[in-house]
Order: sequence, then C-alpha cells, then structure tokens
Amino acid sequence: FNAHARTSWAEDYPIGAEPDQIRQRIDGIVESFLTGDAAFGDAAPAVSDHDPVREWWIRWRRRGASPGTIRTLLTMSMATDLRALLSEVDAPTLVLHRSGSRTASVNHGRYLAEHIPGAIYRELPGDESLFFVGDVDGLVDEIEEFLTGARHVHRTKRVVSTILFSDLVESTSTAARLGDEHWHDLLDAHNAAVRRQLERFDGREVATTGDGFFAIFEGPAQAIRCAEAMRDVVARLGLQMRIGIHTGQIELTETGVLGLGVHIGQRVSSLASSGEILVSRTVVDLLAGSGLAFDDRGERQLKGVPGTWGVFALRDD
Repeated sequence: FNAHARTSWAEDYPIGAEPDQIRQRIDGIVESFLTGDAAFGDAAPAVSDHDPVREWWIRWRRRGASPGTIRTLLTMSMATDLRALLSEVDAPTLVLHRSGSRTASVNHGRYLAEHIPGAIYRELPGDESLFFVGDVDGLVDEIEEFLTGARHVHRTKRVVSTILFSDLVESTSTAARLGDEHWHDLLDAHNAAVRRQLERFDGREVATTGDGFFAIFEGPAQAIRCAEAMRDVVARLGLQMRIGIHTGQIELTETGVLGLGVHIGQRVSSLASSGEILVSRTVVDLLAGSGLAFDDRGERQLKGVPGTWGVFALRDD
C-alpha cells in the first residue's frame, strides 16, 4: 500500500526523487518529530487539523525513535533499491495505491505492479498515505476480494420507524457547578433512568449523544409516552430535558441507523425548549384520533433538510 521499490531518481528510474528533494523530505520528517505537524499533514491531510489525532501521532513517533535514529533509518530506506528482487516474488500480490498520495507518487505503485509477476493493481482515489484514514472501506473491500474472491455485501434494510432524540438542557453549566465527580454520578443516574423507560416502552437505544439519547420505536405513540416518562423521571433528578420525535424512513445497516429521517429527528430536537417535547407534522398526522393534543409551532427550516417542516409541541395533559 503506497509502496515503492526505490525512492531516488536514476536514469532507468525517472519517477524517483532528486537528491535535493530527498534531503528536504528527510529534514522535514525529522523536524516533524519536534512539531508533529509537517509529515502528518502529508500522510493524513484529512485529519491533520484534528488535535487529538495529531497529538497521538506525535506521541507515537517520539516513542518509536529519536530524531537521530529516524534520520539514519530514512537515509538507509531512501538509498535502498529492491527492483532486482521484484521478478523473484512468487506469492500472490495485491498492490494498492492512492492516486494523490503525497508521500509516494502513484507511479511507484504502478511500477511495482508491472514488475511483480501476476500482481493485481488497484488505484484508489484520495491523498491519504496512512491506511487507517480516508476511504478505509474501499481499501478493505479490495483486500477482502483479493483474499476471498468476493466482496462483502453491505446489507441495508429500509423501514419506517419513529426516531427520538433527547438532550439535557444547560448540561455544561450544571457540570461546572457540580464538579466532575458529582456530574458523572448524576449523568450515570440519568442514563440508567432513561434506559429503564426505553425498555418499558420497547424503545431501541441506537446511541448516546454525550448527555442525550438516540432511540427508535415501532410507532409514534410509544415514543411519545416514553418521552413523557423520560422527561418526568429525569426532572426528579433535578435535570431538564428536551426531546424531538419524527416518524419516517430510516436505513438499518450493520453499523447503525442512517437516513434523512434521523437528521429530521435530530433537528426537531434541537428546536425544543427546556422540558418540551417537539414532534414533526408526520407524527401529528399519524396520531390523529389518539387523544394526544399538540400546539402548532409553525413551519421551520431544518438545517440540512430540504423544504420547510411543520413542528408541533406536545400539550401536557
């Protein structure tokens, strides 16, 4: 993956780098052991601005070798020429290369595939040099097909479901007031209380969202009753909750719940005030004749969702 048989230029290897380029490259990597930024930006531009990842990268490199050691290793590596050995490779070989790799020109990968007998070459889009960032799924699909002869089928099931999002109001200020230890105890009590209500009303927890929950239900009436119970039990803990509910089509995949319906539920939740349960017009229409009453909050533009959507607040009994 993003590999090369030789780094430097030669008359019979014009795709290699000039000596000045190699020296600059080595100097840049060694310097990055102090700053951590330069080489990481080349190797993984998609996450180069993500502080936790960059900090992990710096720690990993510093623990792996000193600047002097890495200079020696890089100098040796960039002076190595393995071209004469490529024709001797007799194992099935898959050569993968990102078309925009900043650390190894795609021409290096093409050369490898052309000179290893029977090699399979797959050129993937993107500029990530690290295998664990960027389009990892596409990379894994190629490897899986090479090893097994077939790609895994990502199965998606589309269903109509009721989506519920909850969120605690003023959680940041509450945490600051209580202190970390007391806040975490209170948050644990909140999570346990919410999960009891989800179980009681046959809701399925999909994910926690910091201090909130994302859950789905078979129908809107269950979701409404669960939302009321969640709000009331959390209030007894001295916390206020806002909840948004929407019914629509979602995609059930092996890795989670996706679809426009999820985004709508989340956006409706963000419009709710403290202690309020907001629902979309779809929920109101489905619950006609149920005895539940709603107050019209008007048409709203939901961020990232086409058109406008009618939003309603559940009227307390």
